[in-house]
Formats: sequence, structure tokens, C-alpha cells
Amino acid sequence: MAHISVVTPVRPPTPKLVNVAAYARVSTNAVEQLASLSAQVSYYSRLIQSTPGWAYAGVFTDEGITGTSTKSRQGLADLMDTARSGVVDIVLCKSISRLARNTVDLLATVRELKDLGVAVRFEREQIDTLSADGELLLTLLASFAQEESRSLSQNVKWAIRNRYKNGGTNSFVVYGYQWADCQFTIVEEEAKIVRLLFANYLDGISPEKTATMLNAEGKRSRGGGRFYGSVFRRMLENERYKGCQMLQKMYRPTIQAPTRSFN
Repeated sequence: MAHISVVTPVRPPTPKLVNVAAYARVSTNAVEQLASLSAQVSYYSRLIQSTPGWAYAGVFTDEGITGTSTKSRQGLADLMDTARSGVVDIVLCKSISRLARNTVDLLATVRELKDLGVAVRFEREQIDTLSADGELLLTLLASFAQEESRSLSQNVKWAIRNRYKNGGTNSFVVYGYQWADCQFTIVEEEAKIVRLLFANYLDGISPEKTATMLNAEGKRSRGGGRFYGSVFRRMLENERYKGCQMLQKMYRPTIQAPTRSFN
């Protein structure tokens, strides 16, 4: 008698999705820079979600943050925390300089991600950090990026110092004044508040109390917000209100001291 066996079909295992994130950064809050950041976010979101086999792990961003340091870059810190939690396999980035312009910071970031099994793919340079020669190319290109940043910094410092020599200023925002035709002119409505602040202080009235009085009267700052005692205290310490301008009283001797921590 014939023996019939029922063979249960074996379904092939569902391929594991690759978790892909992206990082984007712009260095200023200028309108065109923010538009560029928005375009990058849209581009990476569409790319990740439309690529078969990829799972969207987020687009992390920083705006108005310099690339010479990883300090105060919350978007990058969030990306690193997400990678440490094991839910990122690949990080996409437009270019090396978007991730960092400091070689030490860049390599520390990339090596930590590499230890976590996370690849970083830089589109412009066409580098995958998990490839055999990826880190060598990364080190060379990062050095070039850091030197470019150093050169740019020196050029900016040179321009500022020359402006100082000619009596120019590097800050054009002083409450009570507006900058026009290369000179400060008094804004009378704001000047009344400045005079009140100084007069009250001489009469023993604290900046905090002056701020409270003005807020109670419905007065508003230049930006439309409330007045704060801490801001008034800085105004009292500003030498410009007594007719002086102290140039280069604060400066950074180097581009930026490297940092290795994201915590």
C-alpha cells in the first residue's frame, strides 16, 4: 500500500531590516542655512523610507552649531545615545565636515560607532567607515577639513582685528541704539528704559525690581518679550553705556579645544 507523506512548505525567513538613521547640521541660524537643513531632513527621510530593506531610525539635526566641537550638539548626542541602544545599523551624513571638523572628535565619534557595529556613510566623499580602507581615508580627509576650518578662523580673526583698528565694532546690537550709516543712533523709546534702569540703580532699586515694574506696565523688550533682571544686570556692566567700547576683551586663543564626550 502506498505511503503518502505531507510535506509542509518551509517559508524562507523574513530578511532583517537594516535600521538607518541620518545626521544633518548647519552652522548658522540664517534663513538659507535653515532651508538647507530642512531640505536635508526631507531628502534623508524619503531616501531611508523608500529604500527596500531599510527601516527608518530617525534624522538627527543640529542648527546654528559650529562643527569644530561636539559640545552642545544635542542632535549628535541623541544620535549617539540611539546607536548605543542598538537600534541603528547605518548612519548617513552629507559630508565629513557636517559631522565634525576636528579630527580628534571625528575619529572618536566614528570609532565608537564602529565598535557598536554602526557604519557611517559620507555621501560626498563616498566613504563607508566599516570598509577596509574607510578609516585611513577618513583620517586624511578629516585633517584637510580641520585645516580648512583653521584657515577660515584665521581669516575671520584678521578681518575683525582690522575692523577694530579702524574703530569698527564686531557687535551691532545694543539696546537703546540702532546701527545705521556705520554709526550708532539713539532709539528714544528704548533709551527711556535704559535711562530709567541706570537712574533706579543709583537710587538703590535693583535691576530685578525695575524689570518687574516695566513688565507690570506692559512694556516689552525689542523682541516683544518680557524684561529680565539678569539682562538688565548685563546692561549695567556694558561699558558702551558710558561711552567706551572695549574691543577684544574676550577671545579664543585656538579654534576649539577638542572634546571626546557626548554625555
